[in-house]
Amino acid sequence: MFVNYAHRGASHYAPENTLPAFYKGLEMGANGIETDVQRTRDGVLVLHHDDTLFRTVGIDKRVSEMTFAELRTLDFGAFFSEEFLGERIVTLEELLIFFGGKPVQFAIEIKQEGIETETLTICDQYLKRDSFIITSFSLESIMKLGKLKHSPKLGLLASKFDKGEIETLIAAGVGQYCPFAPELDLEQMTYLGERNFNIRAWGITDERVMLRALDMGVDGMTVNFPDKLRDALENYAEKE
Repeated sequence: MFVNYAHRGASHYAPENTLPAFYKGLEMGANGIETDVQRTRDGVLVLHHDDTLFRTVGIDKRVSEMTFAELRTLDFGAFFSEEFLGERIVTLEELLIFFGGKPVQFAIEIKQEGIETETLTICDQYLKRDSFIITSFSLESIMKLGKLKHSPKLGLLASKFDKGEIETLIAAGVGQYCPFAPELDLEQMTYLGERNFNIRAWGITDERVMLRALDMGVDGMTVNFPDKLRDALENYAEKE
């Protein structure tokens, strides 16, 4: 099944990692939700992408330097538009309470090392194992989860194509590889396909990159505009 992941929700149309963005993603035809997890100073897992809060709320601090109560007072919608004034930071648990019962796949990206097992515990409370995958750019985080007796589905987000890294993933039983779409080519696709990876492309900056990745046969994509990917998939289906 091809998965159209709404990247931090439909983040082209609503402030990323907020409830409106996730709802809008599903309204636009996404059958997957992608999000980022970090831990607050007092141990709450929340959804936020950047290393600091500067871009989204204008504060040059990390999520890990603030308590959940402090973060909850901040406006995570104003940076996007006046329409979304007052949107609050969302916890991982809240996301899964609101969306965990829907027919949707989840890609949960770990942004901090050290929160791997806690993230998995919360996912297991609300989701079946076949409905989520835990990903990271950190090979160490993925390997830590891969060593568990009953590890979840795992995927590595890769900025550069590294065959040595890929062989390490195979040995650990990691099933998904997420290449950077603008640099993805058929040689990489063949290499990954021969090793039975599920291939989910990221870094989809525009429709041209999106269509090129589709033409190469990826298994899923993380996009800010799930409606455009939905339309493209429908057009492909009509041609077949």
